[in-house]
Amino acid sequence: MTETTSILVLVFGTLLFTLFAVFTILYIALQKKKQYHHHLEKQEMEHRFSTQLMQSRLEVQEQTLKNMSAEMHDNIAQMLGAVKLQLHMLAAGAADEEQRSLANEGASTMRDAIRDVRSMSHLMNGTYVLRKGLKESIEKDLDRIVAAHRIKCNFTVSGPERKLGEDRELMLFRIIQESVANAVRHGQPLHISVSLHYGPDSLRVLIEDNGKGFDTTRVSPASGVGMMNIEERARLLGGDVNISSQVNIGTSVQLDIPV
Repeated sequence: MTETTSILVLVFGTLLFTLFAVFTILYIALQKKKQYHHHLEKQEMEHRFSTQLMQSRLEVQEQTLKNMSAEMHDNIAQMLGAVKLQLHMLAAGAADEEQRSLANEGASTMRDAIRDVRSMSHLMNGTYVLRKGLKESIEKDLDRIVAAHRIKCNFTVSGPERKLGEDRELMLFRIIQESVANAVRHGQPLHISVSLHYGPDSLRVLIEDNGKGFDTTRVSPASGVGMMNIEERARLLGGDVNISSQVNIGTSVQLDIPV
């Protein structure tokens, strides 16, 4: 074999080895790219499934609330109304002043109960909330808290108000409603404040109370069905929720969502 032939063989062999190495690298890169896209698709499918599952569960909850609302408004309120009428009749026919006073007091208490039941039934019905709008629904819910629990409530709105869309506003109202209910149920506060601040591209919602609070190092803020509902709705709104609390000082729920 001549020297020229040896050089040609060496060059050709080097070229083949280089091409083989390049093709191997390209093949590995393509396989990695396919795996990466497969991983992304899998994550996207899992996210879609999780989102659809949350939406379905919340829709079932919404329908359950609607059914309970109709039951409370049509049946329970009517039965309480009948009892109130009977108490008025008893008061009118009572010969004793003390009995008449007790019957009238019972009728007055029953009237307040009917008002609370109807108010609660309205706020459990998503159709009513959508018709009244976010701001009026929040005001009505806080008025109900004031009347039923004698808790001072404050509601403020700042920034240029904007519509979020019916579904988003209903979900946002449910978050606020659940947060206020949790404060009343667990915190026993004297004061609850709700504020909406409309920024250039986001809405900040703040629900604060001066109740018992809890130790966040020992009790998870996300524990319980109520807080799980709040976090799920916040995720569906594309927002972030932050819950902070201090024992004997109170609890704060902050929600930031894009608008």
